[in-house]
Amino acid sequence: KINQPLFLGYYYKNDLENDPTVKVSAMLKMFIEIGTPNELKRAHAFPEVGVHPLASGIKSKNIEAVRTETYKFAEDILKLKPIKD
Repeated sequence: KINQPLFLGYYYKNDLENDPTVKVSAMLKMFIEIGTPNELKRAHAFPEVGVHPLASGIKSKNIEAVRTETYKFAEDILKLKPIKD
């Protein structure tokens, strides 16, 4: 019954190096089955983060990639405007 915009970010490099906390296949199955229209959802693999908490400033090995893709989703799908310094 969910139909709100959805961003799914997950750690997946290959069959041996991927999220040890949640099965990537289960996340992708949920992503496909969720009621949100395809044009309002985006799934993105982050092969270099190395951990489940993708956006962790302590654990993630590529927080900048997570930030970039999250901001792209916010701008493209949610139509949010970037904050200007």
